Amino acid sequence: MKFTNILQIIYFTIFLISTTYSASISLKIEKKRQQQILNLNKIWDAACEVIQTSKNAKFIPTNVDASAQKKAVDIQLISDNLFSLSGVTYEDILERQKENDKKSLPIRIAKSLKQSTKYAGHLCDADDFRLYVEELGVMQFTCAQMCQRCMPGSYPVCYMKNRMFPGVAQTCLCTYNDDDPILKAAFAFKPSVDLKSPKKAETYVLEELP
Repeated sequence: MKFTNILQIIYFTIFLISTTYSASISLKIEKKRQQQILNLNKIWDAACEVIQTSKNAKFIPTNVDASAQKKAVDIQLISDNLFSLSGVTYEDILERQKENDKKSLPIRIAKSLKQSTKYAGHLCDADDFRLYVEELGVMQFTCAQMCQRCMPGSYPVCYMKNRMFPGVAQTCLCTYNDDDPILKAAFAFKPSVDLKSPKKAETYVLEELP
């Protein structure tokens, strides 16, 4: 056997070993990632049950859009199972959904709120509005996160009662209604604890997985 052939065999063997090792590492990372997703989903499932029965919450089942909810759940399942393999994130899927459906529910609700002279001055940022649920103790998360996880397919709205005092008396609303997103919201949560108080130090932020 020629020396060059021996080298080729050696190189090929090394390549196979490295490829197998890389595949093994990728599989371990994928399994760990899937376990993280599973753990996060379990945390949220338990948290949502407590949130919906909280003394500070109001849930109106008749205002839930079942079709929008099912669609959101399906998207979440797809993203949980495929994004780590294909490089597709949940945000990517939502963005594609918006591109394919310019008249999607979230876009219609956002447009309705933007055009409303009645509510315009009372709106705040649902992504910045952090909620504290006394029944959950140390858990803290945003209004947008809560609506996404506990009321799938809903649009998160941060509503402040008095526009003269930003950050005071705010309510998180999860709505499916584009005619009157505020009054016909499916879920409302108004924290009774001011996050500027010392209790804030006892909380942590329940973030989504990166």
